[in-house]
Amino acid sequence: MKKNLLLLLLPLTSALAQEYDFCKIPDYSTIREIDLAGNVPQYFFKAIPPTSKEDDRLEVSLISGGSNWVVDMKTGATRQVPGPYDAVPTPDGEFITIPANRKGIEIFDRDGLDKNSPNIISESESDRVPGVYQSAGILDKKGSKATYRVISDGLTVSEQEGRGLENLYYKDYDAVTTKDQKEVTTKMQKPKRVCSNISSGSYKLPMLSKTGNKIALYDVEERVTKIFNIKIGDNGEGQCELYKNLGFATSKVEFNFDDTKITFNADSSRQSDRTWDEQPLATQNNNVFVLDLKTEELKKVSHLAKGNAYYPSFMPDGTVTYLSQETSSGRNKYYIKQADISQAPTMKLRSDDELDLTCMPPIQDIMNMAIGKLWHSLCQSQGNVNGNQATRFASEYLKLSLDPKQCKYMVEKYWEDNKSKFSELDVVSRDRNKNYKNIDNRKKYYQEFLNISESDLLKTCPTDRPMNDKTKKTAKLDKSIKPSSPYFRCMECHNQSTARHLPFQDPQKMKKHKRKAIMHVLTGFMPKGIPLTDAEFDAMMEYLESLPDN
Repeated sequence: MKKNLLLLLLPLTSALAQEYDFCKIPDYSTIREIDLAGNVPQYFFKAIPPTSKEDDRLEVSLISGGSNWVVDMKTGATRQVPGPYDAVPTPDGEFITIPANRKGIEIFDRDGLDKNSPNIISESESDRVPGVYQSAGILDKKGSKATYRVISDGLTVSEQEGRGLENLYYKDYDAVTTKDQKEVTTKMQKPKRVCSNISSGSYKLPMLSKTGNKIALYDVEERVTKIFNIKIGDNGEGQCELYKNLGFATSKVEFNFDDTKITFNADSSRQSDRTWDEQPLATQNNNVFVLDLKTEELKKVSHLAKGNAYYPSFMPDGTVTYLSQETSSGRNKYYIKQADISQAPTMKLRSDDELDLTCMPPIQDIMNMAIGKLWHSLCQSQGNVNGNQATRFASEYLKLSLDPKQCKYMVEKYWEDNKSKFSELDVVSRDRNKNYKNIDNRKKYYQEFLNISESDLLKTCPTDRPMNDKTKKTAKLDKSIKPSSPYFRCMECHNQSTARHLPFQDPQKMKKHKRKAIMHVLTGFMPKGIPLTDAEFDAMMEYLESLPDN
């Protein structure tokens, strides 16, 4: 049906370019952009907050070439820091937490940090917070003294289906920061469980809030993101109580500095089986959102019709930084962007009950869906968006990207002639087992969709489009990041902790895979979802061709 729908709409698209281009969405909110200059970021990105109002540093942490890097967003300057895994800052920017040697979480002084800097906390490996997937909060700070909380889970790419929370641990630390010295000590000898009261279920992407009092988790079984309050019992074990079920799937969540807002990226395609912790595929279309947890107002930060905006992170001033994957001349280009969303339009997020179509949503939400579905169907066949039909979430909040003129033109020109071309399956999403939860209500939903008139839909179009008055500042990465090894990208999925392990470091054992590996790299079949730069491709082919013949 999808193919037939696109064929029906295809004759329209040749005329669209000659008329008003409502498919092209301007970049409304970017105030700063760093061109990564051919370097490809991997599975981590995070803003590093300034340490005070007087601190004018604007830095981010990312992984590229199998190593950790800190990037200056003002100049594009880079410096390598310890370890190949996530370099996560504390919310006050004083320290960087890194699982530098995959032997638990270590803590480093952010000032002067380079690849040879020492861990500044003295604790045995067995007493460290385990794992390589950590986040940090600050429980209290008065003057030079602060108490931090760090959580971590041994989540790896190989654990595609998630895991329980029995291996999610936390540990609290005291720190004293003066002009001359920084000292960190542990408040507890052994890490304790974060959610000791949750013994069932399967979860991924644990992210601690910056106050250390909330945690966001992706529920693998329900395929939704949930937020929990953390309470520490007398025995030191944590208890997690549900605070909010977002009702839809997101990437890993980041909280702002007072836990009132979260930012995340969400995919518009129906690739629901894609794991959420990996870098997006070129066939996906992720955009970044900010949700106010108190008012439930949703803002759209990025407006990519093709490509991916992902791994968003708050700055103390309320701006959001994120990675942007954009296609140019058939190749992906990567940028770091900073967005001012203070004037961005908002929409109300639907409640849990309304998101479950066993209850009928308000007609206004169905009309929001109609605008998104029409835009995706028309612009999709132009190649402006990715292949799959848009999700309900992406469609309902698509109008946050449209200006009034775009929306009005599209509805007047195409709604009445095209709404009947949508099937029930195009309009109404199904659950993870591809079954309708309530067939009668879903048929009513579809009928309400078809009954929407042009005049009704025009009333749903946005009335204004706030624009930033700030000039976008740009910079370019100051150097090409050299890969830590020619096969580092393959090791993300084929390391020793996975069933798909390949012995890259042993040429004699690797030689039997030589022919197949060369074909996969030459055809672009591998590495999956991660396009190689020219330098990475040349290094990988040189390594493979150097292997002995089998």
